[in-house]
Amino acid sequence: MSLSQRIEALYAQPAASLGADAREAFAALRDGLEQGTIRAAEPAAGGWRVNGWVKKGILLGFRLGKVVPMDPAGPLRFSDKDTYPGACASCPAARPSARGPTSGRASS
Repeated sequence: MSLSQRIEALYAQPAASLGADAREAFAALRDGLEQGTIRAAEPAAGGWRVNGWVKKGILLGFRLGKVVPMDPAGPLRFSDKDTYPGACASCPAARPSARGPTSGRASS
C-alpha cells in the first residue's frame, strides 16, 4: 500500500483507533514534506494541483499529537502537539536525529 493510500485509510478512521502505524505513516509524510519529496501542491497545466491526501495527512498529525509543553521563550510558556517539529526539544518527534536532516530550519 502506498503512503497516500495509508494516509487516506488512516484519516477515515476514528481517532481512538489510531495507533503506532498511524504515527509511522505520519512521520513518513512529515519527513517527505521536510525533504521536499512530497508536496502539498504541485504545478500543473493551468495552475496548481492540490494533493488532498497530503492535507489529510497534516490533519492526521494534529489528531495523533499529544499536547506537550514547549521549551520556554523567556518568561512565556506554550504548549503544542508532539507530532510537529519544534514542539519541545525533549519530545521524540521533535528531535532532529529522529527525523533526519533539518536543513532550512532555524535552530533554537
